[in-house]
Amino acid sequence: MRNSSSLALARALLGQRPPEELTLSQLLVLEKLRTNLPNKLGAFNLSAAEQAELKKLLEPPAEPTDERPGESGKTATATFRICGVVSRLTRVERKKLTPLDAWELGQGDAFLPPATGDRLFQQLPWHKEGGFMSADVRVTPGGDLPTVVKRVEDLGFRTHSGAKWFAAAKREVTLIAAGLNLFAFIALFVAAVGITNTLVTSVVERTKEIGVLRAVGATRGQVMGLFLSEGALIGVFGAAAGLALARGLAAWADGWVQGLIAGQMDGQKMLSTTIFVFPAWLWVSSVAFAVGVTTLAALYPARRAAQIHPIEALRYG
Repeated sequence: MRNSSSLALARALLGQRPPEELTLSQLLVLEKLRTNLPNKLGAFNLSAAEQAELKKLLEPPAEPTDERPGESGKTATATFRICGVVSRLTRVERKKLTPLDAWELGQGDAFLPPATGDRLFQQLPWHKEGGFMSADVRVTPGGDLPTVVKRVEDLGFRTHSGAKWFAAAKREVTLIAAGLNLFAFIALFVAAVGITNTLVTSVVERTKEIGVLRAVGATRGQVMGLFLSEGALIGVFGAAAGLALARGLAAWADGWVQGLIAGQMDGQKMLSTTIFVFPAWLWVSSVAFAVGVTTLAALYPARRAAQIHPIEALRYG
């Protein structure tokens, strides 16, 4: 159990540990420590509030009385108008609840608006003075969970969250994404080399046509622009075909991957209804990136075509 050593020390100091479990030397040491500790709290790195709480723990327990603390027998009554009925969850449905599901839907018996509930429970003295043992802080999807946890801890509260798990999971996903991106860049490099080779071959095969263009007045810039445009068009059609193929395969793979994940989640519901997402920016950036790669790949063949001398080109072949 977490902090078990601290709990064991607290039980011993408060006299809650059976004497038969301790030796005579341990009993004497604990009695000495209990006597001198309240006067030595300033030697510890404790705030004034923490010192006050520790002093309360070290105070001897009050003598038992027949009086009920905080009027624990008192009840609160009020009249309400029923707006709806929530069905109680079955045992199977309770097992399917996840930490992200609303706790009150599985445990609550009645639901009141905050202001109404406050007026009702403020009639109970122990509720008014005791406060709350815990509170749930929920972060909206996409929110900065580590920052929220840090701010709550800065207020002096202890937290239990998935921040550490989230950081580890994010690190693993980042490493996997980096590896996949590396393979993608290698594939793009190979594709760029293939496009360059194709356009160089095209320049060689159309040397005589380039000579005719230069002979009738085409400038080097126009010839170069012609081959760069051809490379850009290859990028446009290639990106469109690739995106269409990816979207079609994703529609089939989505159901298959969801089936695999559902088999590992033991009947729990997924937070997302789809695995593969194609936002609008992805379509635009993919086409722009493909056009940029193919245009750069066509740069060398275009420069080579622009530098061909018209007379030599007309003699070719």
